[in-house]
Amino acid sequence: MVRAYGVEERLSSRFAPTGCGPYAARMNLRTFSFHHLLPLALLGLASPACAEAPGPDNPPSAPDSVEALTGAHTRLAWVQDIGSGTDVFAGGGQLRLIGYDSRDGRGERVLVPGPGAFRRPLFTPDGGTVVYSDHLRNRIHAFDWARGRTREIARGYAVDVWRDPEAGAVWVYAQPYAPGYPDAPEDNPRSLHRFRIDQPGVTEKVFDAAPLDADNIQISRDGRFASGLFPWPHGGRADLTNNTWQRLGRGCWVSMAPDDSGIVWIFDGAHRNVALYPPDGGGSHWQTNINDAPGIGGYEVYHPRWTNHARHLVMTGPYREGGGGNRIRGGGTAVEIHLGRFAPDLRSVEAWVQVSDNPHANFYPAAWIEGGHEVSLAREPTRVAEVTPPELDDRWPGTQEGLVWIWRDGDTDNQILDAEGRTARRTSAEPKARAVFARHHAMDLA
Repeated sequence: MVRAYGVEERLSSRFAPTGCGPYAARMNLRTFSFHHLLPLALLGLASPACAEAPGPDNPPSAPDSVEALTGAHTRLAWVQDIGSGTDVFAGGGQLRLIGYDSRDGRGERVLVPGPGAFRRPLFTPDGGTVVYSDHLRNRIHAFDWARGRTREIARGYAVDVWRDPEAGAVWVYAQPYAPGYPDAPEDNPRSLHRFRIDQPGVTEKVFDAAPLDADNIQISRDGRFASGLFPWPHGGRADLTNNTWQRLGRGCWVSMAPDDSGIVWIFDGAHRNVALYPPDGGGSHWQTNINDAPGIGGYEVYHPRWTNHARHLVMTGPYREGGGGNRIRGGGTAVEIHLGRFAPDLRSVEAWVQVSDNPHANFYPAAWIEGGHEVSLAREPTRVAEVTPPELDDRWPGTQEGLVWIWRDGDTDNQILDAEGRTARRTSAEPKARAVFARHHAMDLA
């Protein structure tokens, strides 16, 4: 039995944003909701032909609640299940594409009505186009936000959009076949290639050193690194300049900071925390909780993804349907889109806002924040704080105060509780070298 307190949680590589101005709002958005800003009466509403009018199926929302969090013009796009509400992985055809713009006052609205097969919306760096994939037809499409029109641009499945900082060209990173595409060959290696969005006929292969899962691939600002699963559950960081990759840990929904810091997170099996790995950490990392947004209630969250701004992320939740320790597949109409802002050191999410509020299940969010491409995470030297060990009693684990890691045996749900007695994180131990799991799930280090 092993327990650790305090010290590791306080080994901090602190981060601070550079290249951006002060945030526009100072309100506490943890308790903020759209209903604080909804008008008492809505008169004379009119909407363009390319968007649905507000109504029970497309409710109006406050035009500035999102921008109060980001301090800049913000757009979001996501996939909405208009069927059973359980298509969490967007594998079916009862879906539509939804969008939100903080500046147009129209709230969440339908971009592409469907029903159809929509998956993985992605913004171009200027925020003017949403690239998405039809996974049943293995086609990639581009939706023009200003014109309200969509066009097919290539075959395959799009995973990220990146702009060359020197040449200015915009590239779509894609895989040859969409996940679950029925005509994909059995030996499909799931490699990664790219094409210019204005010249989709010309492709370049950028990675084929290992099978690469589609969720979640993101490219660093300089184009050198990518996050990914190689494949699930092996999360890591790929170096696209030499076609190699580094295993960092186990989990899912890997994401990469959109600057050049090289920081990668791996989503944990409890679907509540992300483990963040700096590029020069020598194996060190830390956990940040992301299921503490208002309205989540301690339940699981899913689809976490860094936005184009290094301080902001998106995710979906809460997942309350069904039973057991993993309720993700249950989906449910309570699943909404949430946008969060990291604290400067990335060790907590300091503010959240719920973007969607509708009677459908909402999945696969992406967000574009104006000026986000100029923000970088500046690192300060590591500091070690003096820590006084807490008083321990005779009952396992002694105390939850200051607890950062716990492991009793391989058959125990090793978890750390928060002040309210809810699960804050689950921890694990992985045998390496000659260590093995022995009788009664104990680990034999001999």
